[in-house]
Amino acid sequence: MWKELACWSGGLLFEQVGGLDEGYFMFSEEVDWCYAMREKGWQVWYQPEARVIHLGGGSSRNRRPQREGDLYRSRIRFVRKHYGVTAAWLLKAQIVGFTAIKSIGHGLLRLVSGGRYGRQVVSLRRLAVQLREV
Repeated sequence: MWKELACWSGGLLFEQVGGLDEGYFMFSEEVDWCYAMREKGWQVWYQPEARVIHLGGGSSRNRRPQREGDLYRSRIRFVRKHYGVTAAWLLKAQIVGFTAIKSIGHGLLRLVSGGRYGRQVVSLRRLAVQLREV
């Protein structure tokens, strides 16, 4: 264990794996990084007692509901990178189908509840534009 910690502090992990993939706009870059670590033989641990305080949300605060499309775009990019074009295409089709269902369901909820329930979902037009890029 101490050898791994010494390697971490010495930069060996960064030399082997590299930094975060800047091709991700937001979301999934840390998952991609952990995946790359595992591919290089490093262990990735989850520490449930760790606490992170995230101040802000400045990158996504004013992007509702577009950030839903940002998340999907990143997930598709990750799948394409690690599992291939066919898997990415299948995920893209699944996301579009589920988004259509969510749009109808949340729209009906807003309609029957006078706007008290249901949320804005990324539009299919906006989603198509975002997913065309991956």
